Amino acid sequence: MFDFIAAALNLLALAASIAVPLIAFWRLRRRVRLGLLSKSRAIALFWLLAFLPPIAFVGGFFSLVGLEELTGMAIISEGLGRSFFLVVGFLIAMAVLWSLIFTVIMLASRLESA
Repeated sequence: MFDFIAAALNLLALAASIAVPLIAFWRLRRRVRLGLLSKSRAIALFWLLAFLPPIAFVGGFFSLVGLEELTGMAIISEGLGRSFFLVVGFLIAMAVLWSLIFTVIMLASRLESA
């Protein structure tokens, strides 16, 4: 059962690392186009939002570690423990890549708000 939790946590982190930046990309670009947000503020907000999935994954992992220590049960599977650094590295790389793409697009575009 706990292997299922590990797989679900990894899959949720991967889906969030794709969905959150895509939604933020669309919404922030639209807000800049409408003049509701400056480009620099949109870039800063995007960098913040892009790093939410890695932060949430690390927080969830350490919450499970704490729960495991409190209950004495083996909640975290060996596979999740071994893949932790690999998954976090991938999530951080995705966040940096998304953020750089958004920054380049925003700086290169000729939207109304400067």
